[in-house]
Amino acid sequence: SDVAALLGVEAASEPKTALERAVQVFLGGQASPQTVETLEKQLDNPQVLQARLDDPVKRVDLGVIAGLVLGAPEFQRR
Repeated sequence: SDVAALLGVEAASEPKTALERAVQVFLGGQASPQTVETLEKQLDNPQVLQARLDDPVKRVDLGVIAGLVLGAPEFQRR
């Protein structure tokens, strides 16, 4: 997908890497500690991991990660 091209292939299997890349790409690395903390709390969300609560991690939904970062106050102010 286009998001995978932006965030890198390895981001698809590692939620924290995906989030860090998305913050770099979409926010130029400029996210407050509060925003990063809020976004990191979402990384365990089954929707982000494309898994049910009792499933092993399948792969990271990079579109959801991108959407979370694009919803951050830092992006909204641009």
